[in-house]
Amino acid sequence: MPLDWAKSQAGLGNSLVTLGARETGTNLLKEAVTAFREALKEPALPNSGAIIQINLGTALQLLGAREENREYLGAAVTAYRAALQEMTRQQRPLVWAETQSKLAATLYKLGEHDSDTARMEEAIVAYGEALKEYIPESMAVQWATTTGNQGMALRDVAFRRRDLAMAERAISQITNAVERCRRVNYMQCVDYFQKQLPPAQALAERLRKG
Repeated sequence: MPLDWAKSQAGLGNSLVTLGARETGTNLLKEAVTAFREALKEPALPNSGAIIQINLGTALQLLGAREENREYLGAAVTAYRAALQEMTRQQRPLVWAETQSKLAATLYKLGEHDSDTARMEEAIVAYGEALKEYIPESMAVQWATTTGNQGMALRDVAFRRRDLAMAERAISQITNAVERCRRVNYMQCVDYFQKQLPPAQALAERLRKG
């Protein structure tokens, strides 16, 4: 019963990643990765491959963040991109946008310690893709966090390139994120992005002075 077996593996992976996210260790997350990869061995699993890839990416992203392991983060990027190849924006627009946002966050994490800007630039593009579906009026939190996160990536690339225009765009986006979060009384978001503004403003000031 290959399909039932694969579905059970996917369900096991979902349970393990939920439990693993609540704990500080990584054993459950590693078991989740194994379960998702087992499920993906069944090619006939109908309409579920993309979702399993997304969930695999989530488990790998959590593992990579906890262990500061670039290999896990790189595997998460691969999983998210595999999901986006199987699932179009037209089929499941909000899941597609959320996956773009997760991909961007993983690329950003990978790019933080790189000497070049390639990963950060890919993160900026992926955040931009997610923003095609996140509407500020109806999806304020998603729009604000994605806009602010893209602004942080822009700031970091601007620092490496010494690009004033990009630094000013970063300030604008982070400011917009703060204002949108304040409108919906999401104060945790307000506090987070307010702390991201001074470094962007200081960078822009230094670049203006040459």
